[in-house]
Amino acid sequence: MAQNQKKINRETLYEEIWTEPMTTVALRYNMSDVGLAKNCKKMNIPRPGLGYWARVQAGQKIVRIPLPPPKLHSPTELMVTLLNAEEQERKQSLTKKFAAEKFPVDDVIPDAVLSDPHPLIKKASETFCRKSCNTDERGILIPTQKTLAISVTRSSLERALLILDALIKALIKNGVSIHVGEKTIVTVDGEPIEIFLNERIKRSDHKETPEEIVAKEKYSKAVQSGRYISYPHTPRYDYQPTGLLTIKLDYYKTFNDTNHTNLEERLSEIISCLFTLAADIKARRIERERRDEITRQKEERRKKLVERIESEKEALGRLEKDAKSWERSQKISTYINEIERNAINSDGMTDDLRKWIEWARAKADWLNPMNNISDLLLDAPIPQKEYWWQ
Repeated sequence: MAQNQKKINRETLYEEIWTEPMTTVALRYNMSDVGLAKNCKKMNIPRPGLGYWARVQAGQKIVRIPLPPPKLHSPTELMVTLLNAEEQERKQSLTKKFAAEKFPVDDVIPDAVLSDPHPLIKKASETFCRKSCNTDERGILIPTQKTLAISVTRSSLERALLILDALIKALIKNGVSIHVGEKTIVTVDGEPIEIFLNERIKRSDHKETPEEIVAKEKYSKAVQSGRYISYPHTPRYDYQPTGLLTIKLDYYKTFNDTNHTNLEERLSEIISCLFTLAADIKARRIERERRDEITRQKEERRKKLVERIESEKEALGRLEKDAKSWERSQKISTYINEIERNAINSDGMTDDLRKWIEWARAKADWLNPMNNISDLLLDAPIPQKEYWWQ
């Protein structure tokens, strides 16, 4: 386990998020507040609600939500990466720096009617209003071509277009670009964020209608009489449109219609959130790139060291090979000298022996790596066998 990693249990994490804001705890563990919230949900840890810390700062005493027992098969520990004080300060300063470059957003109020829509809204309206635009089993409109990411029923379409029209115009006014492809992407300060509007649909188990019951009875009678008719399939679920809309900003943030506030009243908040998100994404991207560069440099140094080690091993291997060749050369030379001395002393030197001694000394010289001599036969490539089809 790396020194900057550790496991924290549910009780510790619960205590931390009720003692400090989620953003502070998330920063300490090198994750986003969204990521920390997801881990809390998995571990069944309750979190402070909206406005909790503002009320705490105002001096109000608020009772914590008690920590419930863990759910069955849910994790009870979380592996986290600890950031030291210097890294926390650098990440925090980057986020503040990029967030400070933006300005407050004016109130954004949708028009009552779609009189002068943005081109993207006009295209979306034409796409969804075509006769060829069908619906799925939930009643959600299915566009026939690429358009804004909208997933609503026909009854909510006009309202959805009015909301997005006001939002798009305000985003463009604030320097945000929008690209429509497989997804709808808004680019805020160079950072792409997916945006999506959908309608919440209620789902319930399907209850058979009197007509469906009669159809099934008719099918049973037909089967009993030996006649074949199609089986009257019924849907598994019933779907009910709610008219409640949701705007999602990637997987970071979700804005819903509530009992107290409609999306139309939250468009300025959504735009401000986009700028804040972009600043946070940029800060995390720069931090990630910094870490990636450090990792890249470490890997480069590791590869160079491996190359040096391999090169050293190869050089050592050549040295050992040369030493063995030199040793063989010296032994052969000593052996040849001894044969020549014995032949001279015993008066047994012959022409054949002289030729052999000459040949043997040439081989000994060839084996000696210090001589750098080539042998016509031993250094020549081995001839390849020829086949009849060649």
